Amino acid sequence: MYKREFLERAIELAEEWDGLTLPNPSVGALITKGDRVLAEGVHKGPGTLHGEALAIKRAMRRYGRDALKGAQLYVSLEPCSSWGRTPPCTDAIISSGIKKVVVGVWDPNPIHHKKSRLLRDYGIELLKPRLSRELERRLERLYSPFRVFVTQGRPFIISKIAQTIDGRIADSTGASKWITSERMRQYVHNRLRFRSDGLITGINTVLKDNPRLTLRASSSLMRRRKTPFYRVVLDSRLRLSPDMNLFKSVNKDNPVFIFTSEKVSVREIQRFLSRAGSKAEFLSIARVSSDRYGLNLSEVLGMLAKQGISRLVLESGPTLVGSFIRQGLVDRLLVCLSNSIIGSGEPGVSIEGSLLADRKWLSLDVLERVGDELWMEFSFVSKG
Repeated sequence: MYKREFLERAIELAEEWDGLTLPNPSVGALITKGDRVLAEGVHKGPGTLHGEALAIKRAMRRYGRDALKGAQLYVSLEPCSSWGRTPPCTDAIISSGIKKVVVGVWDPNPIHHKKSRLLRDYGIELLKPRLSRELERRLERLYSPFRVFVTQGRPFIISKIAQTIDGRIADSTGASKWITSERMRQYVHNRLRFRSDGLITGINTVLKDNPRLTLRASSSLMRRRKTPFYRVVLDSRLRLSPDMNLFKSVNKDNPVFIFTSEKVSVREIQRFLSRAGSKAEFLSIARVSSDRYGLNLSEVLGMLAKQGISRLVLESGPTLVGSFIRQGLVDRLLVCLSNSIIGSGEPGVSIEGSLLADRKWLSLDVLERVGDELWMEFSFVSKG
């Protein structure tokens, strides 16, 4: 048997640090003995102790090694069983005296998937309990980005659309500042941008809005972020200018990746980098294949994944969003719904030649009220 409240606490710890440990998953752990909690632990980023190892270390420091004999470990994600930047958590568990491990979900990484069953060879009970639908949904939301990254070799894509009640992201003149309130925009920064590796957008959005695409999360949150915030721009003809706002904040913490077409010459790229001056150190320009729909998105995402980029927010115009959706590359759709109506203007998504029979079906996973506006998260499903 296991106690739901202990596993739920481990999941809460992981949720608190979700997106702050990329490309690693956030893992929460709890060590108990009877009804008593000996220690908690949560992974806080690459190179730091994993949640299980941290909880074990804290429990031993507080109560001594003998206190862990016969104890239970609750962990949101299956313990790792091989070396990375830190030793395998299974080694720490085996040597600790813990006699039972309860896991929320198996690790989707093929390197670790169900490998923790080796604990049973050392007389340690390993339990993967049947969970309530609520806990299963929370774990799915927590670890689906990591699963996509390790099994599909690409970043998890969250498409964010800020729109009016009548589905407009801009008015008839193209003006789009601001569709939602300042409160909602800050909510997006704290809940979404801050917990992602960065943003991906298209050249038309940059040319129209001349945005900075930087983080504006609260200072207390910013102190917890340890990795760069990448800005990725798809620019098939390299129409960007180094004088744009996007490049004013370029540094080691805010690098820019530009993807352009194979038709753009090496000389043009070198000329761009030369104009960028010292900022070129934090710029990366890569050429990828293209067709009539634009750049090869799968190729772009594969290259980003090789750089360790595992989660990106797609903020762009309707055509690029439509291309991502058409190719099955949007994993989560976030709609920030303003309490307003325009009447005419630009839609949030545009897919060329789409018919009623071709429509995409989604499941509403999260619905929150932010003032008089709505935050809605959807995942795609196979049918209606």
